[in-house]
Amino acid sequence: MPQRLWYALHGYDIQAPPSSCGMFGHGRVLPPESRTISGAREISRLLLIKAARRLRRESFYAGGLWLWLSIRDGS
Repeated sequence: MPQRLWYALHGYDIQAPPSSCGMFGHGRVLPPESRTISGAREISRLLLIKAARRLRRESFYAGGLWLWLSIRDGS
């Protein structure tokens, strides 16, 4: 068991080390009425804008963009 976890479980006040965010991401399950190409395009655009806003707020820039779609019912 890691030492910090042991101390935290035994009531010691443990401060978490500073961390850095390496990725900004969003997930969304499309509602049935948006499960079309145009609906997916609209929602992916909104999610991209939301991620870009968060990047700018943290003074970052994007080095890449990934879009992952999964078709579950075969349509």
